[in-house]
Amino acid sequence: MPPQTLEDSLIQIWKAAAQPGIQPLLLIPDKCFLNAVKLPEYPSPGTDGWPDAAALLQERLDEIKQGFDSSEEDREVWREIIAEGADKGIRHGSGSLYIHWQEVLEAGGLLLLRIPAAHPWDIFRHIPFGGFNACPDNLEQMAISKYWYEKHGATPIMLGADTLQFHLERPPGENAIHALACEMFGFCEDTIFQGEESVANLEQTIRGSNYWFFWWD
Repeated sequence: MPPQTLEDSLIQIWKAAAQPGIQPLLLIPDKCFLNAVKLPEYPSPGTDGWPDAAALLQERLDEIKQGFDSSEEDREVWREIIAEGADKGIRHGSGSLYIHWQEVLEAGGLLLLRIPAAHPWDIFRHIPFGGFNACPDNLEQMAISKYWYEKHGATPIMLGADTLQFHLERPPGENAIHALACEMFGFCEDTIFQGEESVANLEQTIRGSNYWFFWWD
C-alpha cells in the first residue's frame, strides 16, 4: 500500500479482498515475521487441545490480580483499576484504525495479505504472532479471536510486530461493555498499564468504537 493511504481507502481495500475461503489482513512486516519458522498443525475448535477462550481470559486476568494481593493498599488499587465506569452510555464516536506510518516505512511498506482460511480467526493458523512477553500465542490468539468474533463480530484487521487491531461492523451494546473491557485487560495487560490506566477508562474508549487496538510492549 502506498504510504499515507487514507483510512477509508484501506478499509475498503481490506473489505473488497474478502472472498469465500480467503481472509484479508493488513500487515506491517518485520524481521521476526519474515524469518519465522513454519507453524505447527493446530487443533480445530471443539477438539482436544482447543482452549476455552472465556476461561483463558479469566485465568489471565486472575494472574494479573495476584500481583495486587500482597497488601490491603494493593487490593484497593486493584479495585480502582477493575471498577466499572460510572459514565455509561457516553459514546466517543467510531474510533479509527491506528497506523504508525513511520513504522510502516521502516518495515518497507504496508501489505495486504489474502490468506487461504475459512474463518477470520484461522489467520493465526498461517501468520506467526504471539508467544512473546505476555502476548497470547498463536493457538490462544485463534481461540480468543473466534470467541470475540462470535460474541461481538470482531475481525482481525491489522497486525504489526507487537500490535493487533480488530474491526467491528457494530460496536457491542452497553450491557457487554464492562465484561468485555475486563476480558481485554486479561488479553493485553498493557492496554491498562501502559494505556488506559483503568477498566473504566477502557470502557469509554471501546464504547461506540468500531476498532480495538492491542499492544504488547
